[in-house]
This record gives sequence, C-alpha cells and structure tokens, in this order.
Amino acid sequence: MPSAIAECLATVRYVDVSLEGARVGTLARMRGGAAAFEYAPEWLGSGFSISPFSLPLRAGLFETSPDMPDGLFGVFRDSLPDDWGRLLQDRRLAELGVRPGSLSSLARLSLVGTSGLGAIEYAPAQVFEAASDLVSDWDLLSRQCQDIVAERETDALDAIYVRGSSSGGARPKVMVDLDGEPWIVKFPASMDGPDAGACEYRLALAAKACGIEMPEVQLIPSKVCGGYFACRRFDRQRGADGTLCKVHMASAAALLEVSPFDVCVLSSQSFAFYHLDLSGVPTKVFR
Repeated sequence: MPSAIAECLATVRYVDVSLEGARVGTLARMRGGAAAFEYAPEWLGSGFSISPFSLPLRAGLFETSPDMPDGLFGVFRDSLPDDWGRLLQDRRLAELGVRPGSLSSLARLSLVGTSGLGAIEYAPAQVFEAASDLVSDWDLLSRQCQDIVAERETDALDAIYVRGSSSGGARPKVMVDLDGEPWIVKFPASMDGPDAGACEYRLALAAKACGIEMPEVQLIPSKVCGGYFACRRFDRQRGADGTLCKVHMASAAALLEVSPFDVCVLSSQSFAFYHLDLSGVPTKVFR
C-alpha cells in the first residue's frame, strides 16, 4: 500500500509561488507533462519579472516548451536540488516508501518548500523533520556524507537531509549557521584528493585578489585532510535593521532556459550581450 506521504506527493498538481512573503503566482501541471505559470494580480501591480526573458511581467498564461529540462521554467528549475541534494531527497523518500522516480517536478518543488536557494518559496510544502541535529565534529560529518554517497546505512540521514537536500552542486555539502551567519560547508567527493577543500579555498582567495567579487570564505580545520571549504551564503543578506533576508537569484542557465551543461559552450561575448540586454542597454551599439 502506498504511504501517506506518497499519496500526498502524487496529488500535487500545482504550487503557489511566493517571494518575501508576497504571492508571485501559480505554477501548475498541464496535460501532456508541460507546466504553466501565471502571475498573481497583486504581483502584477507591485512586483517584478522573476525571469525577464521567459516570464516578462504581464498578465496571461506562460507555458513551458517540450525541450525545457524537467518540464519547468529555469527560474523554478533552479530551486530543484542538484546531484547531492537529489541523492539525499531520493534516499529519504525511499525510507518513507516513496518511489523517487514517480515524483513530478512540482512534487519535488513542494519538498523544497521554503528551504530552497534564493528567495522563491513554494506551497503547499512537504516538510520532513529531523530527529536530531548535525554532529559538531566536521570529520565525522564528512564520513557520514560519504556513507550516504556509498549507500551505506547511517543514522545521520535525517539531519543531513534537512541541512543539505536543497543545495546545488554535486559535492556533499550542508547549510549551517556559523557564529550566527548562514554558511555552506563543502565536503570532498570520493574522487577528490585530501586537499580539495584547501585548494578551493586558495582559489577563492586568488579570485578575490584579482578583484572578483566573492562572498566571505574560510577553511575549516580537519584532522584527516587539508580542511573543508566554507562559503558564506550569497543568497542571504542582512537588511539595514540586521534582519536576515533571502535574495532572489537565477542562474545563467535558468535565465537562458538551457541546461547547466549547455551554458559552458556559450562565449564570453554571448554572456556580455545577454547581460546588456537584461540591463536595458541597446546591444546593437556594441555590435
């Protein structure tokens, strides 16, 4: 018999999309597997386009095309977890008797709920509570992540799922508070060397030295490797009153409606023209 959570996820036909507590619109499944989005009337009056190329701020229904990855507009696809988060999500669902392959993209967005990267939130949200929090030993936490990757039994899955299931990228990572601020801590994958974290840390410092705007980074000490790379979350910022706020964001792949792999083949000139277009600068001036 299907579990209660499986039946609940199977019935997800739409999700309400919100940002900073304001309703942005509704994303719904259409016949044939496509999805459609429509801005809420109140957002049309006071909001902005959440994806300028694909979802300009206007009334009406926007439908996805068959070639869009995951059947979603990129700005919503950005909310879905990547390899590591997807692994955590699938392992947790399997424990609850849910076949991960049976879930629609909208059902997975309901699992993301309010915990995704950026500021977009989805309702109704399916929330899984953890029986315990993460361990404070970074080396032990790294081993627990490796156990999950290797599909070994671990009692840390619930806690790591809560802290890592909405993260992007392929490497194991968790989202934690360090000294009251939100950070992402990254652990090496099985193919990485023991100094992968230290190497990424040095590269981040080199980027800063070259004048590239970077979030704050640090190297967390380890007794078994060169350390764990940590980066302050760039999608969370303090407001003027000190309140922690979510920052709306969209990847280049999301804005251009291509897969992350296809972005790699675009030239620097193409990116420059897209940037100018988004900024409202006539690109023909530069051609």
